[in-house]
Amino acid sequence: MNHNQDIAYNSIKVISNTESYDKRSGSIIINGGIGCKKTIHCKTICAEDSFFNNVTISGSINSINFDNFTANNGIINYLESQEISSNEIESNVINFDKLLPLNENSTIGDENNKVNIFVKNENVENSKIEKLTVKEINIDSFYFDELIPRNYNSQIGNAQYRISLFANRIDSNFGKFNENLYAKIINGEQLNINHNISLTKDYKNKKMIMTDSEESKTQICSDIINIGSTKSSIKINDDGVKLSGLQIMDHVILDMNSYDKKCIYPQQSLIFLTGSRCHDIILSSQTIENDVNSTVINGTYLKIINLCEINVILNEYILQNNGSYYEFIFIQDKWICLNKGKTKSNNVIKIVEKEHPCICDTEDSTVNESSCYNNIDSDDNFSIED
Repeated sequence: MNHNQDIAYNSIKVISNTESYDKRSGSIIINGGIGCKKTIHCKTICAEDSFFNNVTISGSINSINFDNFTANNGIINYLESQEISSNEIESNVINFDKLLPLNENSTIGDENNKVNIFVKNENVENSKIEKLTVKEINIDSFYFDELIPRNYNSQIGNAQYRISLFANRIDSNFGKFNENLYAKIINGEQLNINHNISLTKDYKNKKMIMTDSEESKTQICSDIINIGSTKSSIKINDDGVKLSGLQIMDHVILDMNSYDKKCIYPQQSLIFLTGSRCHDIILSSQTIENDVNSTVINGTYLKIINLCEINVILNEYILQNNGSYYEFIFIQDKWICLNKGKTKSNNVIKIVEKEHPCICDTEDSTVNESSCYNNIDSDDNFSIED
């Protein structure tokens, strides 16, 4: 079968069993290679290198073994191999036990071709994700430029899982701290506290400002307390209370012409009496009429000034009508007059109906023109308006 030139044959027929095959392997030996225009049908093809433009496998294949395989186009529905190295693989489904990159620059997808990844466990050193939506994520360290919530009700942590938050700045519409809040500096436009507060420890390790919401009570404990405005101030220290500025006292005006009660129920420390009708009245130990719980506290100070046209009997003492006043202090459940004058029992009443009609209760019915506490004892006129 030796030829010096290429001759085309429609078929090759082996006629010698001794000269046409290799004695060791049993293979046909062709030095120049085989060129085939149509199809080669055989049981087995073994080759060190194979190059195919198109490969079509119509039937089922139990096993394919390649030392090297190169194909321009290949479609494989199911492929199981220990190692695959290829420039491009296109497949609908690939099931694998382990997918390892060739090097650190290996990627899945690129800027133009992105993929959907569903994972149970993910361990990455560096990751760049433009948009990530997960139900649950565990991270040891998380660095970000901007973290934006999905909606207004989004939150970090919950009632069961809480976090430690370290921040240079917190801008919040609402804030709730169930336990301790520590801050070196707090600047805010408005501070609303629903329950108790405790502020500032002094050198005695005692709180200086405390509140009790249940008792509606505020305590300020300090060696010196200064309360100041533009022109006036109050200073409280161990030496006493110092007022700087005008002292303005709230007061009550009682018109004796219309006041028909026998008792004065004090609600302010300064009381003015006006009118022209004579009265015999006493100070009550209650601040509100028919309220036994409104008892005056011991140490309460009271000043009553008579600006009536006539004298008034107050706690059995005659209070003259020329702007005179009595000062009282409530001690041991009774009123003590500090500058008491004459009592009505030591005076004789004169009733002058023409000048000043007056009806007064008295134990002494003697009439003496020379001693009458109903007369105006001063030429000065006093008046006060609401």
